Amino acid sequence: MDTTPTPAQTGTAPRPPYPRLAEAIWLTVFIPVVQFAVGSLLVIPLFVWATLAVLSGPADAAERIAEDVAGLLNHPATLAGLTLIFCWAVMLYIREKAGVPFQELFPLRPVRLAFWPPVILTLLGAMIVVAEAGSLMSMVLPLPNWFKELLETLVGGPLWASLLAAVIVAPLTEELLFRGVILRGLLLHYSAPKAIIASSLLFGLIHLNPWQAVGAVMLGALFGWWYVRTRSLTLCIFGHAFNNLLAVLLFRFGDWEPVSDILGTPDSPELLPLWLVGVGVLLAIGGLWLTHRIRDERPPLSPQPSA
Repeated sequence: MDTTPTPAQTGTAPRPPYPRLAEAIWLTVFIPVVQFAVGSLLVIPLFVWATLAVLSGPADAAERIAEDVAGLLNHPATLAGLTLIFCWAVMLYIREKAGVPFQELFPLRPVRLAFWPPVILTLLGAMIVVAEAGSLMSMVLPLPNWFKELLETLVGGPLWASLLAAVIVAPLTEELLFRGVILRGLLLHYSAPKAIIASSLLFGLIHLNPWQAVGAVMLGALFGWWYVRTRSLTLCIFGHAFNNLLAVLLFRFGDWEPVSDILGTPDSPELLPLWLVGVGVLLAIGGLWLTHRIRDERPPLSPQPSA
């Protein structure tokens, strides 16, 4: 017989599902702080090493070491490693707050085969629309040079490192946090449309710049709807990874013909051809409609146990 006292017997109320909206906002603000703290853990030993090397090395040691340290810190593989560490640190905190198994926060259940064709159609159309929205944003608010240099740093290094950071690590960690944790918690408090809108806005906010935020909000809403339909992160991670893969390849090889004639170079403020935008809209709408017609077999969300 189970002798565990119930909340009514102990006089304690069950914890509300985590996170609520205010907690989700706080978590979104907290994530960059953790990223900075994790990065500092690497900077401190590098600074000590650099100081000792300068004191005992030749006269030009400081300049050479500064270049080496900057290259190491900005290397995509370094950023990928730091992202994994900070995500692990955040998940320790979230696991304690949510009180649910990790498998519940990071569900990778198989998705029915019927979902994949309309999902791919939607994704192809959405990426064209997102590219056009980014071009419009660049026309209203031109890209500053520092942001272009940042993009070049993130995706301009070795191809394997850029793919590791943008196509593997970023989709896994960001989908875990924003769909597996934040959206899941909001769905236990609010209706699906409100939860999807709130989580997608926070997903745009975490990018910390308006040029990426517009596309992040749009794709975040799409990924959120896929999560609601399937209760799995499989489609979300696939869509996120495919989007980032195409972005990396276009940024590195966008000057190639005929790609540049159709889509333009990544830093070009010119709009896409109207026919291409129309194709993108039709693909997105058609894919969404076909996905909506698929019978839903999602399992229910389970709130965490009582405190």
